[in-house]
Amino acid sequence: MVLSSFHVGQRIMMRRHLLFVLFLVLGAGSFQQSLRAVSFTTLAEAQEYAAQFPEYVNPDNNDWLRPDFASFHRENRPGALRRFASWFGVAYPVWDARKFKTLLKSLVTSRERDELQGEFAEQYKPGKGDKLVIWGDLFGGFHSLVRDLAFLHEQGIINKQFKIVKPNYIFIFNGNVIDGSPYVLETLTLVLRILSENHSRVFYIRGHHEEKERWHNFELEQELKVRARHISREAIPLDNLLVRFFDTLPIALYVTHDTPEEIQALLIANNEAVIEKFGGTEATHFLSGDETRGFFTLSDKKKSKKKKIKVKAYITSEDRSVNYHKTEGLSILSAAGGTSTWLVFSSPTERSQKLYQFQYDAFARVAVNNGIDTWTISLFNQRVGGFDGFQESAMYNLVSGWPTKKKDQLKEKELYIGSTMDLSKGASPIGKRVKEGLELAFDKEHTLNTVPGFVPELATRDDEYTPIKTRTVVEQMIKDGITMFIGSQGSPSLESYLDLIRDGKVLVLFPFTGAPIFRKPDLKYLIHYRGSYIREGEELVQYAIKDLKAKKIAIFYQDDAFGKGALEGARKVLKTAGITKFLEVPHERNVVNYKKEAAKIRDFNPDTILFSTNALAIRGLIRQMGVQYFAGKNLLGLSVYEDAFERFLKDKGLTFTLIRMVPDPQTSDLPIAKEYRAWAGKLNISYDKVSFEQFINANILFEILRSIEGPVTKEKIIERAEQMKNYPFKGLFLDFNPETRELSRNLWLDTGKGEWIVKGTQKEAVKPPGKKLEAKKEPTPEGPFKVATLTDFTKGTKTLGRAVQAGIE
Repeated sequence: MVLSSFHVGQRIMMRRHLLFVLFLVLGAGSFQQSLRAVSFTTLAEAQEYAAQFPEYVNPDNNDWLRPDFASFHRENRPGALRRFASWFGVAYPVWDARKFKTLLKSLVTSRERDELQGEFAEQYKPGKGDKLVIWGDLFGGFHSLVRDLAFLHEQGIINKQFKIVKPNYIFIFNGNVIDGSPYVLETLTLVLRILSENHSRVFYIRGHHEEKERWHNFELEQELKVRARHISREAIPLDNLLVRFFDTLPIALYVTHDTPEEIQALLIANNEAVIEKFGGTEATHFLSGDETRGFFTLSDKKKSKKKKIKVKAYITSEDRSVNYHKTEGLSILSAAGGTSTWLVFSSPTERSQKLYQFQYDAFARVAVNNGIDTWTISLFNQRVGGFDGFQESAMYNLVSGWPTKKKDQLKEKELYIGSTMDLSKGASPIGKRVKEGLELAFDKEHTLNTVPGFVPELATRDDEYTPIKTRTVVEQMIKDGITMFIGSQGSPSLESYLDLIRDGKVLVLFPFTGAPIFRKPDLKYLIHYRGSYIREGEELVQYAIKDLKAKKIAIFYQDDAFGKGALEGARKVLKTAGITKFLEVPHERNVVNYKKEAAKIRDFNPDTILFSTNALAIRGLIRQMGVQYFAGKNLLGLSVYEDAFERFLKDKGLTFTLIRMVPDPQTSDLPIAKEYRAWAGKLNISYDKVSFEQFINANILFEILRSIEGPVTKEKIIERAEQMKNYPFKGLFLDFNPETRELSRNLWLDTGKGEWIVKGTQKEAVKPPGKKLEAKKEPTPEGPFKVATLTDFTKGTKTLGRAVQAGIE
């Protein structure tokens, strides 16, 4: 058969077409290799991808609230043109949908196996020295996240495979990782890779945009329909897997610090609605101080916990459709109920630059110290465009919000000061206020750093107001290297280690006791701020005789060093006044039945009762005898009662005349009182006489430490304290008495009828002679001035309300 030239040409063309098709098929493997399909298994792979594609892409529309990048995604899909280019050695990195699906499915399987599903919160209990690296809304900021990770790699925190190699680092992505950019899938893939490599050390919190009602209408849905349609038949490719994955993300994270009386927490959540749901005490029954990591839901019915939860700070994101605070990555909102609320933002995408003028690679870092009140939060950022390198731009106290010094400026040497108090038994209401006042002052010092060369640290221990346990606790603290104590509570407790004080093994400053046995000139290693119980008994009985016209006085006292002090003072005044008809009624410590004591008082029928005992005993006697018995009688009490007990008396309709060792913390114009109110208000601590006294005590210690040059020793502290003669200190006047080793000569009588009556021998101060010890002015924080406003944040006019808030701030 002879073929025409036309048929020959047609066959040749057909063969060429077949060869071309075969070439395409055979070239597919080399195409995939040359395009290097990626799922970001290494930092270098992510960096190369970021370098290949432009950070800023023009959208198809002009709506930066909901930009459309469909054309960009279609243009960059693997196609014939890119395949042809690959044959000539032109390589393109390509995000791989199949590898993404494999990674996603693996995480879904493992997280569902761990029962991480639904509406739940996680708990993490960090150790001292832990660092929490926290990203706010990323909104698809792939290029920025890659730069963040490169910086963390340079710091030795992660390796090239995104493994966190420093053992004390935790990563937290606080939601809204997706949407808002042309690189949503790349950003999500990178976060999933980090999560996969560090299962127990990365938290990904669910944000608004991780809810399917949200992402189904934004850029993630758009990208999936263009870039993953070839691997899924669903209307939205990979919809089921993504919904299941996002359902395994917690909606909040509690970072907790366990104390003897409560669980303190930093609550991290993406939005205010979650904070309102999980931020209250309803979480009390689910948090545990025993596990490093755990999770719970509000519907859980786990065993209840006795401890209350106290959220000390929040980290969240802002609903920028309602309100926006200009930021460089970290900002603080007005404290809600005194709790600092921090905003972290990490998305310098073109959308964020145009809508919010935000131009920083940014993340926050929380540094965990001894107690949550000493934790700090820092901002790390760099301005995009200039890329001058990341800086630790700011550091603040996490709870108070006060600026503090950066790590390279902090003093390296810690000076530990111990304190023992009852935090769990009958005297715990006082012990907790002692601890609160000390911690408030130490928190102030940690923020302002006024003591040169040292960081004073407070170490508190619960001794249950039991002498045997106090002795054990103190001996252990000595073994731990702590030989200086402050504010220690209770006469019996202090007496248990009086021999250690006599021998100079420990220095005790300003203990919360007025017992006479501790006020002797030979007790060199014991210094007091407050006056003795003898003085308290004297002043109360003098007032009763002179002003209240008392005729028959009963003294109900605890039969130990604590209770006998005021008894001794009362006896002196009664003897001087020639009054012989009075009744002494002792009781043992920590008893609950006062039937015998009540009978004695009824038989005597006094018009005045002096209580030289603790609040628990007074409550017990009132229960035994009935409130009505005490109505109309003159009731006198010492300086050791907390505000809660005084409210109890008021609720019962009983009026006490009480001794105060400090001026009124709520109304005093003294600088130390104003300072106390400022810091207490910042931390949402109610004003209280006991905590105010401890705040004063700790600040006196810091005043002494500021005057010491070289190493701090017990002997140097004693020397400086003994030099305080008519010494002006923030409105107070300190006058060391070598016979009683007390610094304060004044006390106040609170009759319950208005302004307190000052009692004391010192009426005006004399400046200290020479330069033995000069009062130094410490840095004063700006403000805080408290201004209140009422507006709507949650109902129909919340948009206007938030605008009002923004304008005021």
